[in-house]
Amino acid sequence: MTDLDILVGLLCWQCVPGVGTCFTAELGTPRFRPRDRYGTRHRCVELEGSVGFWAYLCDWKLKRDGAVVGCGDDPHDVMADRLVLLQGSRVRRLSYTAPAWRLELDSGYAVEMTEGCATGSDAVAHVRLGDVRWCSLMPDGRVEVGA
Repeated sequence: MTDLDILVGLLCWQCVPGVGTCFTAELGTPRFRPRDRYGTRHRCVELEGSVGFWAYLCDWKLKRDGAVVGCGDDPHDVMADRLVLLQGSRVRRLSYTAPAWRLELDSGYAVEMTEGCATGSDAVAHVRLGDVRWCSLMPDGRVEVGA
């Protein structure tokens, strides 16, 4: 069993676009986490999953039954409309077959992520496991584990 096997069966309950081609998916059990707001003396509370998935600096395509239904090149509002389709699905598997990482869900949707604008040393995605552990999915199929 690898660190990433923990994703299998987790519910994707939020999936939203970020800046550029990035997107985040919150998986597993929702939980509140206090955060300090930069530049203020106020704290806020954010809702996050027990596991987080962050597609970062990569080219990605959202597919359903092999057909592309969205991608990271879409306008932000279109990306948001497409990524919401992942919500309510459970992770079936996360795998690598050159040149792409593939996140498959039980709804028939899959996200394929390739290197894109990243260099060989940049991850195409990161997986947050709890509060302090991270796995980085590298363009060549390696998984780098960090804290």
